Amino acid sequence: MRKFRQVICNVTMSSYLIKNKWTDYREKKIYILDSGGKYNIHRYMNLFKELGVKHSILADKDQNTGINEYINTFLLGEKNDYTKSIDFFDIDIEAFLGITPPPNNRNDKKPLNIIWQYSKGNIPGNKIEELKEKISHLL
Repeated sequence: MRKFRQVICNVTMSSYLIKNKWTDYREKKIYILDSGGKYNIHRYMNLFKELGVKHSILADKDQNTGINEYINTFLLGEKNDYTKSIDFFDIDIEAFLGITPPPNNRNDKKPLNIIWQYSKGNIPGNKIEELKEKISHLL
């Protein structure tokens, strides 16, 4: 049976890069699960705990303001014996990568926007390497 190392996040870009660029991660059986937003992450954490699956978390911190402060604290409190690490982008992945996010009312377009920005060459190579490094600290 194959053993996968899981990272739960709301970042589809990482899965795209593993499939198309970071072949070393693919060979190590690293799987990035897109949670569909930080409001769902705790569900996967609890499911993985019940299934005995080791995992890490990477999410947008959204400046830790308003409801985000509560949600981020809640996620940290949901860490269990199978949660290796929890990390955040200080603002969001778009700020981390230096790209413009989609309008606030269109968070459903975040994954597509990031991949589109990458395909157009709008994300510097050093930012892609910084993202890979951030993920490697979760493994």
